[in-house]
Amino acid sequence: GAQGALGASEAERLEWVRQLYERQGRPEDSHHLGDMQWDYCRDLARRGGFLDATLEGKLRACEALYKDAQARRPPYPGADDVYRRNNYTVLAASAAGGVARARVSFPDGTHELVEWYAADAEEGR
Repeated sequence: GAQGALGASEAERLEWVRQLYERQGRPEDSHHLGDMQWDYCRDLARRGGFLDATLEGKLRACEALYKDAQARRPPYPGADDVYRRNNYTVLAASAAGGVARARVSFPDGTHELVEWYAADAEEGR
């Protein structure tokens, strides 16, 4: 029986990867992590031993801008997708221990600020 990814042996996991490559990585076979991608990246970096304040700051910046763009998407397919033409510029480095900012420039020439907390990686977020 199938035990799931955690219960599978290394040989079973490698066989699954081999089969995925044979299918040429069809999109329907891939994982879509959505908002969970940031904690997943942090977990991989932590396990790899290279999660530090710099990487945590970059992850938080990417996460904040991703969520801002996500909130600006239209509510249904086919609606005006003007959000795709927004331009994000990071104004403050996302160094540990403070608030970082980015300016969103809209196609109509207006601007808005996006802020996020840039905390230490050691906080265990």
